Amino acid sequence: MTQNNELWWKVPKWLSKHENWPENVRTKATKGSFAEAKKVRELFQLATEVEPDAFSKLIGRRNYWTVLRTCACLARFVHNVRNKVEKKTGPLTTEEFEAQKKNWKKRVQQQGETSHKYEADRMQLNLQRNQSGLLEC
Repeated sequence: MTQNNELWWKVPKWLSKHENWPENVRTKATKGSFAEAKKVRELFQLATEVEPDAFSKLIGRRNYWTVLRTCACLARFVHNVRNKVEKKTGPLTTEEFEAQKKNWKKRVQQQGETSHKYEADRMQLNLQRNQSGLLEC
């Protein structure tokens, strides 16, 4: 069927001449579009309201993997200081990296709990704590 269609094999004449193209449609803002834009601006304002702390600034300045490795090393150091008998040695393990990521997630979720909209958002998204204490849908 497409093989017999002339448009498939040849370009329409109007397409090859720019002056024959249709004009670009210019839309005008309406009250509804202004209201929608205002909602978007308010949403972004709420998302950026939190003042970054030292940890957030560190993540912003350094490579993700460098910060993850550094935090995992610090967590190991704290573990070894507290547990003189069961010291961890050798290269960092996947479990140590995963534990650090989980701690970061908990930290972010705890910061979110201070929001005035937290309870409404939790109900709307049906957030429940899992076995690790993290919120999930």
